[in-house]
Amino acid sequence: MQYPNLLNKSIFPIPVGDRYLVYAPLTDHVDFADSDRLHELESAAGQKNDGHGVLLDRMQNTALFGKKMYSINKPDDYLLLYILPNYKCNFSCAYCFSAKGRSNKEIDLKKLKAALDFFVDSTRVKEKKLYITFLGGGEPMLSWKIVKYGIEYAHFLANNEGIRLMVEIVTNGSFLNGDMLKTLVQYNVRVRVSFEALEDIQSVQRGSYDKVCQTIKQLTEAHLYLEMRAMITPLNVERMEEMVSTLIQSFSGIGYYMFDPITDKNTFNDVEKVRSFCEKYLDHFFRALDIALHHGKQLTCAPLRNINSLVKRYCHGEFCVTPEGTITICHRVSSPFDSNYQNCIYGKINDAEKVEFDYEKYALLMNTDTIYDNPDCETCFIKWNCGGGCMVHNREYRIEIRRVFCEFVRNFSKELLLRRAIKEVKHQVI
Repeated sequence: MQYPNLLNKSIFPIPVGDRYLVYAPLTDHVDFADSDRLHELESAAGQKNDGHGVLLDRMQNTALFGKKMYSINKPDDYLLLYILPNYKCNFSCAYCFSAKGRSNKEIDLKKLKAALDFFVDSTRVKEKKLYITFLGGGEPMLSWKIVKYGIEYAHFLANNEGIRLMVEIVTNGSFLNGDMLKTLVQYNVRVRVSFEALEDIQSVQRGSYDKVCQTIKQLTEAHLYLEMRAMITPLNVERMEEMVSTLIQSFSGIGYYMFDPITDKNTFNDVEKVRSFCEKYLDHFFRALDIALHHGKQLTCAPLRNINSLVKRYCHGEFCVTPEGTITICHRVSSPFDSNYQNCIYGKINDAEKVEFDYEKYALLMNTDTIYDNPDCETCFIKWNCGGGCMVHNREYRIEIRRVFCEFVRNFSKELLLRRAIKEVKHQVI
């Protein structure tokens, strides 16, 4: 049975066995209801007096229970700056999103300085805390001179402007010398290491297992904040429990893990293979999650992170400076060799070494790939958290593959909501 009155208010009944989860994403409320209760809610939702019943009132009262829908209105407002120092990499991961853009190109220091002068400016934003992430592109540590300059100059500006600054580096972990470690410690840089945890998988998918282990050991001993991100492929999708257990036993200094499925159109080009992968991912991720939680570790992935957001678009776009000195809406599309490059560039560091935005193009980009652009989103219970899916994925995958991934996100989110509702019921009983 359909429940149009509830759906019109963005309240979604989700069947779970002989009852329903009733999910109201705009107020971040989830509860159980049987068929009789659901009929009552549907009837109440059709009345002018919306406040009929405590459950419906809680699900609708955004003033008391609602979440704020965060949005970026113009590129001047970003609090996070992504910097791609280069297109170089010493690895050749088969699933790498930037593999087509490989070259020896590095960002010009004058352009980097201009980007930092614009970004770390107390007159630009009201918030006094900013974030900078160095990532690929390529492997940032291959351009250490540039990265070090960026870290030092950004902190110099932040100190002068009265701004708190947090810097993060995303690295494959194969490069770390004394100067690098000293600088990372001096500026309390957060480090995210791309690492597959299991030696045989690391050797096949990335390489340099022993070197990365040594880097992790050094970073841990230096008491730096350390995260680990593994890419989940058909090779390791059924081994996530083993991955978590290995991390807990052998890399105890890492407390935050990310297990994101790869997004490679060459690997995921067959509907049934994609569906099989998604089913395995769903099963093994939650088993791995339970292990992680039991040991006080955090395990996350894109669908889990998204359930805590409220959006009309999958992401808020990015202020991402490429090695070309251009500004892209997405770090995954950063090279002139990328097919969608020209469509994603909305600014540049101009010849006068100033940041220059195309505001009209930015607005156009931010108003596409929303929940209003995909008819499949209309009645989807997770649309306000998913935001219509990643722009890059929407362009890379054909519609049949996208729909399998949409089904996966719904199933994954349903499990999260079910777990939350059960936990709340147990808490109420206690």
